[in-house]
Amino acid sequence: MAAAIKSATLTAKPADGPLAAASLVTTILKHCGSKSLEELYESVRATDPKVIAKLSGMVVTEDQFELIESYGDIVAHLRTGPTTSIALCDKCGKTTVITGTPPKKCALTLGCEGTPQKSAMATKTPVVADVSAETA
Repeated sequence: MAAAIKSATLTAKPADGPLAAASLVTTILKHCGSKSLEELYESVRATDPKVIAKLSGMVVTEDQFELIESYGDIVAHLRTGPTTSIALCDKCGKTTVITGTPPKKCALTLGCEGTPQKSAMATKTPVVADVSAETA
């Protein structure tokens, strides 16, 4: 019987911007069992076998890495315990870190009448590759 490598691709919700970066990071943190990016980085530096194995199963594209990197100052505040999310105002474009539900009205810009939208988990799509075809 052929060995199979199981992995998952990630699709951010929405597809671009700070909410997408937050979507990807939150999903990666939860998948790896890390409470923050700092904790995840430390686990990788310490070559924690469980975290390395879980990360190995995540397929993150170059564009997704660049997106996360470009919003690094924002996604650095994400936590999975207690859970923090990012909220983005649909009018002024400002972001804030939140716990729970986003506020009904923007309080980030004076006079803004926008509605903050909360980051959501990315969708994980399983990918199974047959290793025997590559090694034969």
